[in-house]
Amino acid sequence: MMLSKKYAHARQLSLRGLLLAGTILAPGLASAGTPASNALPTGGTVVSGQAAISQSGSALTVNQSTDKAILNWTGFDIGSQASVTFVQPTASSLALNRVTGSDPSQILGSLKANGNVVLVNPNGIVFGAGSTVDVGGLIASTLDIKDSDFLAGRLVFQGSGGTVENEGALTAADGGAVALLGGHVVNNGVITAKLGTVALAAGSQVTLDFSGRGLLGVAVTPAAVQAQVDNGGAIVTPGGTVLLTAKAASTLAGGVINDSGVIEAASLTSTGGTVVLDASGPITLAGATIDASGATGGGKIQVGSASNSSTSLDAATVLNASATVSGDGGKIETSGATLTLAGAKVTAAGANGGKAGDWLLDPYDLTVDASAASSISTALSGANVTLQTTATGTSGFGTATSGSGDIVVNSAISWSANTTLTLDAYHGVTVNAPITASGASAGLVVKTNDGGSGGLLTVAFGSPVTLSGSSAALTVNGAAYTLIHTVAQLEALEGSGATASGHYALAGDIDLTGTGSFTPIGYVSTSNNASPTVFTGVFEGLGHTITGLTVNTASASNLGLISDIGTAGTVQNVEFINSAVTLSSGYTNAGVIAGQNNGTIYNTGAFGSVTGSTATNIGGLVGYNTGLVSTSFANDSVSAGGTNIGGLAGYSSGTVDNSYATGNVTAADGSSYIGGLVGYSSGTISNSHAEGAVSASTNAAYVGGLVGYTATTGAITVSHADGAVTTGDGSSRIGGLVGGDSGAITTSYSTGDVTTTGQTNYVGGLAGSSNATISDSFARGDVIADNANYVGGAVGAIVNKGALTYVYAMGSVTVTGDATAVGGLVGSINALQTSAASITSSYSLGNVTVGGTGSEVGGLVGFNGTTITTSYTTGNVVADNSEYVGGLVGYNWGQLSASYETGSVAGYGIVGVVAGRNMSGGGVIANVYGAGSASIDGGAPFYGAIYQSYGTATNVSVLSYNDSFNQASYTGFDFTNTWYSIDGYTRPFLRVEYTTNIANSHQLQLMTMDPTRDYTLARPIDLTDEMSNPSSMWKLSTGFVSIGYNTADGNASPTAFTGTFEGGGNTITGLKIISTGSNIGLFSEVGGAGTVEDLTLSNVSITAGASSSNVGAIAGVNYGTISNSTTSGTITAPSGAENVDGIAGANFGTLTNNASSVSIIDGD
Repeated sequence: MMLSKKYAHARQLSLRGLLLAGTILAPGLASAGTPASNALPTGGTVVSGQAAISQSGSALTVNQSTDKAILNWTGFDIGSQASVTFVQPTASSLALNRVTGSDPSQILGSLKANGNVVLVNPNGIVFGAGSTVDVGGLIASTLDIKDSDFLAGRLVFQGSGGTVENEGALTAADGGAVALLGGHVVNNGVITAKLGTVALAAGSQVTLDFSGRGLLGVAVTPAAVQAQVDNGGAIVTPGGTVLLTAKAASTLAGGVINDSGVIEAASLTSTGGTVVLDASGPITLAGATIDASGATGGGKIQVGSASNSSTSLDAATVLNASATVSGDGGKIETSGATLTLAGAKVTAAGANGGKAGDWLLDPYDLTVDASAASSISTALSGANVTLQTTATGTSGFGTATSGSGDIVVNSAISWSANTTLTLDAYHGVTVNAPITASGASAGLVVKTNDGGSGGLLTVAFGSPVTLSGSSAALTVNGAAYTLIHTVAQLEALEGSGATASGHYALAGDIDLTGTGSFTPIGYVSTSNNASPTVFTGVFEGLGHTITGLTVNTASASNLGLISDIGTAGTVQNVEFINSAVTLSSGYTNAGVIAGQNNGTIYNTGAFGSVTGSTATNIGGLVGYNTGLVSTSFANDSVSAGGTNIGGLAGYSSGTVDNSYATGNVTAADGSSYIGGLVGYSSGTISNSHAEGAVSASTNAAYVGGLVGYTATTGAITVSHADGAVTTGDGSSRIGGLVGGDSGAITTSYSTGDVTTTGQTNYVGGLAGSSNATISDSFARGDVIADNANYVGGAVGAIVNKGALTYVYAMGSVTVTGDATAVGGLVGSINALQTSAASITSSYSLGNVTVGGTGSEVGGLVGFNGTTITTSYTTGNVVADNSEYVGGLVGYNWGQLSASYETGSVAGYGIVGVVAGRNMSGGGVIANVYGAGSASIDGGAPFYGAIYQSYGTATNVSVLSYNDSFNQASYTGFDFTNTWYSIDGYTRPFLRVEYTTNIANSHQLQLMTMDPTRDYTLARPIDLTDEMSNPSSMWKLSTGFVSIGYNTADGNASPTAFTGTFEGGGNTITGLKIISTGSNIGLFSEVGGAGTVEDLTLSNVSITAGASSSNVGAIAGVNYGTISNSTTSGTITAPSGAENVDGIAGANFGTLTNNASSVSIIDGD
């Protein structure tokens, strides 16, 4: 197919722009010739807005009568004796002046405006010596801006611009702004903006956050070529802000800031202003002065950041953020991957009793790579070696980078001499490669938090620290350790053999296989070890393993390697292989590491089994925890009967963080509080997960994929469970994440199915019952039960104070037998109507099925006794033998508002599309809509919203299929703050569903809300069923809506995607788009700054129209980069369609390492 004329022209312009960007225009600007002294802009035309251009001699006046105007000029010069004046409606008015000719602009005379002037010339712009600019605000750019962006208030400048240079005097009104944007920005003149902002920015794209005369922020996208800012003049913004930014894709290509001038943001009457120098490459200050002092307090100076390659300040440079009359000093930061200060004067003093300010020199990380490790190993053959990080730098071998002051060993170090290696870190020490010392008296000294805080010694499993010498020494943070080399030395610690406060470390791996039962450290035989000796020392594994630990002491409690770890005790950096711990019937507390932990367990792991019969507190790692378990895992099978049974910990009132359990947990008949990670939790669980299956026999209570029960003092955050949960007859409170919760759950989820047999109660995909707040959480698995009451896709029942906020269920809910209170999201909410339980901004997607005799069955909620608002459901409800059946709520005795449903509903009696019954004495339904149909006892479909309404119903109706996609149909819905839809193409989504971490189809579509952000595809997404399901969010006749789609003009002018979409190697299956418009694909347009990478589109189906142009699986048109991506499926396009391709329909950007097997079919 032919390349359309529109995009062929765009390609020519792009090539020409690159040629211009390769020309260094300063001093090359002079090659255009100095304009005549009376020279004025030429060829002016008004292309948007209203403005009149008039000339009198050497004076040109633009009278602008609209708030925004766009003028194109063939040339824009102002001679030394000439003047240009803009007369604008208000001080916040904007006039965009674009030069379409081939010459740079030379401003040598006078430019005035009462508002804001934007001058764009990709060929270059110079304000010559003697020139004066006196305006409300000024933007001078060699990067272009789209007219549509300008008119919409999006000040996004992009391209391969030339140089902007100032040798004159640029002045903005008080509070105004001056911004010079291009590939190379030079200031050798004077720029003044009292209480305002001056920005000098170099890159390929610059976005200004501009409000009236106020410039609030600058974002720069790295340029592929030159990007440089030079300041040798003066920038004066009393009490204002100065931003110098240069970003290049490679430090070899630019991203440079050179400052030898004066930057003045001081204030004589208030606090000082802000000065920020931010670059990707080197920042050099030579004889520079930066002043952010203030009469009542110092301001802020930031030179460099962790991202720039180097920062250098010479001895003649002065940085001042002091208070001059009263108040505290300000803040100064000097940062860089390498930092050279060379005697620069830095001051942030307070005045008149005020506090001194802060000078931050970013702490450094020191990484030992292969080269450094070799040098260290060689040096240790004859001398001691010390590696050190401080708040201001590093010493010793290795690569210094900005960071927290850590030492990281990434390559192996070994030596055989009797020398000592010292790792002295301002923060922490991490060993990711083996350290091996074989000298008889070789030593290792480790210091963490030497000046800092929060750092730890972390040794990765598989990369141990081995000290094999008979007299080898280890000292950590000043404490000398007893090294354990042999089985005998470890066995010597059994029972009372260890000093309770001793420091012990494994010098190598220990194999206990065949040595019999190990007696726990601290074991006391009296009272069957009910009160063991508390271990308050440190057991340091140094990354080594203990294999074959067996603990099966009969008739005793507190079993594990250690009986009881005290509050000051620590076990860390050790892994257990093939361990087996057995707790006798009637006893308490068992785990591989400890029966009880009141201290710290850090960076540990266990493989093996823990078993008990009619026991209490049984866990894969620890039985009873009141302390901290962090960065640890248990791959044990845990099998027990009794109370408090967990894959990691049986009971925890302490903290479990960044830890996980992968083994299965099996509980016997009558057991309670059973969890994949923790059985009973009254503490905090964060950043943790469980992967194993959780199963309980009959008559079990509180069974969860992650936690059995969370008490009121407990909390779960950023955690999940992936295993299946199953229970037998007589069981109650069973959930994919928690069995029951009285503590808050936030940003957590479950993915396994929940299955119960026999008669059970309170069954949910996320929680069996909830008496607390659950927010930003979801359940993906199905819920299946035989005969059950209170069953929900997310929560079986919300009671008392329970509240759901942005909670969703994706799986189906099926009760094969009899049931009461069954819902796609929640079975019952506050059946007793005694509290303010609620559901807000939540939804369910799966079908709800009740096979036996049932009551109170709803697509979202079975029974509502309090409040449901801004929620929806798309599943079908099939309950042929049930009464009180509704597409949204089966039985409503509470308040239901601003919500909708889309599925079909079938029941035996009292069946409604929205609700079966709305009771008096509390039942209120308002602004609620249905889009499905209902049937009773197999009869013909009907469209009654509520079958029995004894309460209040306002704006409750059943919409036609097409109307359900129109915003106007949803009276009472807030589409500005709460709901979002692509009008005419999708049903309403909740705005809270938007995220940059894409894990489902809704989140994928909602990228349209902000095509400028960076996104990550977190998991595969299959759209196949949703694209053919009439109750889904998408209209069958149009399918998925291309990201950036513009409904106003058939997508001829889409919103470009300018962020990064990282597919992560994941696949999107079944993308279906039907459109007669243009720019069709997953993305309508990938902009110049946009990137799509590592993505697979499988079984794509795109149907275009005869007048469509630019049709591709990934993008309709690409100006950015698409790489490492594959596509398959079909694109059907009539012969009249232009630019059709399996990757990008029209490409003006970069395509790298992509493959497509998409079949392009003639649609005629």
